[in-house]
Amino acid sequence: MFPTQSKANRLARLWLLPAFALVMLLLAYVVFAYSSAEAQTVPVPPGDYCVEGIVINWEERPLAGWAVTLTNESGTVLSTTVSASKPTDDENGDGEDDELRKGEFEFQNLPKMPDIYTATIESREGWEGVTPTTITFPINVGEDDCVRIRFKMRRIIPVEVIKFDRNHVGLEDWKIVATPGPGNLFAEEQKETTNVTGTALFTLTPGSWIFTEYPPKTDWDEPREAWMPVVPPSGRQELKIEDRDYLTAELPIQIVFKNELVVGCIVVQKIGIIPATTNGTAELVSPIGNTNIYTGTYGVPGWTMTLYRKDGSIARQGVTDATGQVMFDNLPLGPYTLKEENRAGWAERVDASTPFEVREQDVEVKGNFCDDPADFYYFRNEQDDSGFCIEGYKIDANEGYGLPDWEIKIKPLDEGGFDPGDARTDGRGYYRFDFPRDDYRIPGAKYEVCEDEEDGWLPHTDTCQTVRLPEWPMGECVQLKDFVNQQVGHSEREKMEKDKGKGGMWMGGGDMGGKPVACSSYHVVEGGEGLYDIGRMYKKSPQQMLDANPDVKNNKNQWVFVGQKICIP
Repeated sequence: MFPTQSKANRLARLWLLPAFALVMLLLAYVVFAYSSAEAQTVPVPPGDYCVEGIVINWEERPLAGWAVTLTNESGTVLSTTVSASKPTDDENGDGEDDELRKGEFEFQNLPKMPDIYTATIESREGWEGVTPTTITFPINVGEDDCVRIRFKMRRIIPVEVIKFDRNHVGLEDWKIVATPGPGNLFAEEQKETTNVTGTALFTLTPGSWIFTEYPPKTDWDEPREAWMPVVPPSGRQELKIEDRDYLTAELPIQIVFKNELVVGCIVVQKIGIIPATTNGTAELVSPIGNTNIYTGTYGVPGWTMTLYRKDGSIARQGVTDATGQVMFDNLPLGPYTLKEENRAGWAERVDASTPFEVREQDVEVKGNFCDDPADFYYFRNEQDDSGFCIEGYKIDANEGYGLPDWEIKIKPLDEGGFDPGDARTDGRGYYRFDFPRDDYRIPGAKYEVCEDEEDGWLPHTDTCQTVRLPEWPMGECVQLKDFVNQQVGHSEREKMEKDKGKGGMWMGGGDMGGKPVACSSYHVVEGGEGLYDIGRMYKKSPQQMLDANPDVKNNKNQWVFVGQKICIP
């Protein structure tokens, strides 16, 4: 017989039986699972390894909505995520702030075991990788920090350049150069050569691009062909590619260069008339068999002549030499319109017997007309008897519009000087003071011109200017600098005072060494342009641009904004 057991011992043995059975069942499950390992992967508890990264474009701006897939060395897809569109706030519901910025992505809680991982970004039509689109990296034992990776993508838009002659036959072996334009900072110059059909294909990123063309090179002993640009007339054109063009434009985007061989030649003669009168009537002489030549004439140098095609585009432009002549050679045959500049202080010579005195003439280029003076094209002008004048503009600093009906006052600074009286601006903001020609007090006289101050407007430039008239009428007015004002509440001066608590700066010229910097012109900022980009366009140094635009110079980052009016010194 077994020894008698206490009630407590019996109860303990009864409790151990089910526990023992449960342990045996778990061991049996493990054995079964192990024996089936070849058919089914054993789940690995999640670890604390992680991968984080960002997707950016070619301009280094974050891209949202791009799918990134992570696989291990065996090719098993572990996870797929999407780059964030904006900072997230506990998207996982784990009570923590995820703080993913735009373009960022992450893979958390990867298996805590060493492996080789591969991250792949999705492919999209019209995009290519600036960096590889597949990135492979190891995660070793003991990695403490997240592995950081980055994908950089760029939009590519095909642009086809078509090069042909006047008969629309493709021109082969022309070099086409695409140069990044203003603001297109993350692009490089590309060069292509036209094929037998006259086409060259580029793949470009969005932004401003400037295309130029160059004819094929010839051997030294071969005659060089002379080509003239027709479309565009300058042989240079700019294309602004928008990011949306990939979706909205018919691809590839096509631009055309059209050239033709040139064979014609003309000479333009500019003549100044010295009226030689006989009984009050101008004499006509014919030194070269042309009865339209007046006696007492001279060649006028420095006069601009422009030759226009019949579509209004400029074919050639030149300035007369010391003899008053300018030659246009290598011209395509056909009709043109020739125009002379309309210079103040000069009048057309109008006479009933000589109706040829005009500002423009029709020209038919049929060959070489540069050898015989009888074939020249003549323009004759006589300097008029106009007196002296001073003129200028009153403008709004906001977009440069003229301010009408604004009083402009003038005061002679010489004792007993001639007073022309005050003026008011017209609808363009233009004003003018006229002086007689036959008053001894006027040549070389000094005047002070001031704008009247009006309530609600702040001056951006000096309110008074001092000017001296020339000693002899020049046929054109003395030009004053623009008087610039801006309405209270919108001036850059007030913005700077509010932001920095000190005197603001303004558009319309800065200050350098205590002397005002005059603006030769203004430039309205377009998208992607910076202050130095604009300076390069006008051949101005960075320091010149900063001195002329103190509001930009005193800005911490020296930023400009679209629509801002920039002073060109």
